[in-house]
Amino acid sequence: MFIALSKISGSLEDITRYTKKYGEGSKELTVASGDCIYLGTRVKFNHAFIKLDTVSATPIDLSVKLWSGSTFSDAARLTDETDGLINSGIIEFSPSSKQSWDNQDSEQIAEIESIKYYNLYWMKLEFASAGTFTIDYIGHKFSNDFDLFIEWPQLNNANFLAYFNQPDYEAQSIKAADLIEKDLIKQGVAESNLQILEWSDLTLASTSKVAEIVYGSFGNEYVDNVAALRKEYSARISSAYPIVDNNNTGIKETNKSITQGTLYR
Repeated sequence: MFIALSKISGSLEDITRYTKKYGEGSKELTVASGDCIYLGTRVKFNHAFIKLDTVSATPIDLSVKLWSGSTFSDAARLTDETDGLINSGIIEFSPSSKQSWDNQDSEQIAEIESIKYYNLYWMKLEFASAGTFTIDYIGHKFSNDFDLFIEWPQLNNANFLAYFNQPDYEAQSIKAADLIEKDLIKQGVAESNLQILEWSDLTLASTSKVAEIVYGSFGNEYVDNVAALRKEYSARISSAYPIVDNNNTGIKETNKSITQGTLYR
């Protein structure tokens, strides 16, 4: 789980209760240059999916910085799929191999000392321009509707979506990510979901799990589809070989894909 703090006009707020679960609350933020969001975790990480209920009207310039033990220093690389928070998407970065990323109690970091969290690795998402957006969730997501419809075009169906009263299958994709992470931990592939460094390694497994969740919601009507998808998911998750951060560096290049055993469900 990500601990999330916002600092707007110098006012620090713990917004974790709004961001830790999908669809169970949201937080509107109006930011200006110099404002920021801090994410704290038990282990190092390199990406987070940010779900926005409302997006910024214009792109917001942003950067990622990591706590080195004495200051926040720029990450080596940043890929922003949100395009400046005008979309929901994954923000991915790489820690610098030349700069340490240290865990520390928040009360020992002047910028966030008024809210107490202990022994966490801190990432700072700093804004360099203004905008207003509403965050619903910060976590993981391994596939999207485009990936799903390539394999299961029949799910691109207005009647199916109307059944769920939603415009897309994002909720199912996030549920699938949670189930996949639990399976990887159960297999001993990872100790924490935050150790997954290459989320795209799990896209195929995710599309199978999303489709299984969708068809399973209709009861016995699609029982054959569900059975086939469970088998397909088991094969895909067992052969995914995701890059997992067993070295706690947050850097893909210093870690290797992990060969998994067979998953039986």
